[in-house]
Amino acid sequence: MNRTRELLTDAEVRDLLSPRQRRVLEGVDPWFGVRNLVVLLITLFFGVRIVLLPEAVVGQFAGVDHDYVLSHLRAWLVYMLAMVALYFYSYLRDWHFDRVVTLLFAAAFSGFVMDVVQLYVYIAPQATVTIWVGLVLRVLGLWLLGLNMLRSARRPPMPRSLFGPWPWAAP
Repeated sequence: MNRTRELLTDAEVRDLLSPRQRRVLEGVDPWFGVRNLVVLLITLFFGVRIVLLPEAVVGQFAGVDHDYVLSHLRAWLVYMLAMVALYFYSYLRDWHFDRVVTLLFAAAFSGFVMDVVQLYVYIAPQATVTIWVGLVLRVLGLWLLGLNMLRSARRPPMPRSLFGPWPWAAP
């Protein structure tokens, strides 16, 4: 009877590893950097649109005070830029990233629901395509942020670059 038996099972080895070592063993999500890049580009799209074309954005809402909408959008932009800065700081420094991305997703989702209920109901019938593109981009950004939240354990190990590693790059 020549039975070879492992000293430790795979489950016991996983229990002995640190969280960082487990993450390397499970593998890194290669699309993490691409999702980060798209979230940043969506944020910049909204920022440029609100800063450079405020009247075009506000003109797409009917039945509401345009000054109120403009002040709401500017406050939302400052809040969004602060949250994205916190997200990338937490990502690059590995500073409570799991908690930060979860709180950021919850805040972004609740803000989207509030805007749908309070602001998007006033979209004018003659609204251009840009308001609908903006709505789709917001949903896409929420979806990508949610994916990063769910896969935060598979983020690239430290030290990290802002958008890497690319999935098509050689290992």
